[in-house]
Amino acid sequence: MFLFVVALLIKPAMAGDDLLTPDGIAVGAALVANPFDNGASMVNPATAGLTDRYDIGAFVGAGTEFEVAGSVVDANTSSTALALAFRRITTNPAYTDDDLPGWVVDGELPPNFKRYTEFQGAVSYPFLDRDFVIGVGGTVATYDNDRDGTGWTGNVDVGLAGRAGEFVTMGLVGRNLLPFDSPRDTPTGVLAGVRLGDPRIGGIEVDGGAQFDGGITPDVRAGGEVVADIVRIRAGWNMTDQHAITGGLGFFNEAGGFSYGIRVPVGGGSPQHELGLVIYTKGVQ
Repeated sequence: MFLFVVALLIKPAMAGDDLLTPDGIAVGAALVANPFDNGASMVNPATAGLTDRYDIGAFVGAGTEFEVAGSVVDANTSSTALALAFRRITTNPAYTDDDLPGWVVDGELPPNFKRYTEFQGAVSYPFLDRDFVIGVGGTVATYDNDRDGTGWTGNVDVGLAGRAGEFVTMGLVGRNLLPFDSPRDTPTGVLAGVRLGDPRIGGIEVDGGAQFDGGITPDVRAGGEVVADIVRIRAGWNMTDQHAITGGLGFFNEAGGFSYGIRVPVGGGSPQHELGLVIYTKGVQ
């Protein structure tokens, strides 16, 4: 299946967040066992090998940051599935203690622009007629920040995915396994998830794990989708450093569709919005 996605993102995402589609944000980023979403391949590199598909996505974002991104998943050309993604992010966040310069002009703060260019890739190989998949993913990112200077970082993810029957998929991933320390790096972590569903009627997924960054931070995600003819209704919840409620709505037919996702932090913070247009040139996923 060939898929082209154009999305408008209006969200204050932190550098180092996963590349997420409108559908991924709407279900709370619960994607460790999702075999249908391009963003799932950047969360767990093994998921791309669970289905026979060929998808391409392109994204542009604006808000507290400006982002352009693209992704492709090819699990059709050969038995080995390949996923690639690119992101360029420019943001001008509020100063933190680490950003504060040693001196400032009275009444004036210097600019605090942060610029990131990121390349992500994943390779997965299926066994047992796509019932079990092993995947390895990697990230290479450069940064050019007014306060942090320039540099680069990278990381590696290793994941497993499998089917336990026609309607159940499972995933396990070790994330950011290299011990880099830079303004672009993200914490080492582990996530496991179970998804129950059928793409014709919807599905629900629950993921759980932790991030390890000088301590243990729970990483819990849950979300689901209901399909009713051309309508897709999505909702979810996630928790890392704070709780957030997510949701979304989509309208799809054999030619394509429109989707919207939102993430609302609980207890304060700006909502995150994502708007997407999907065009299929070969059937519906």
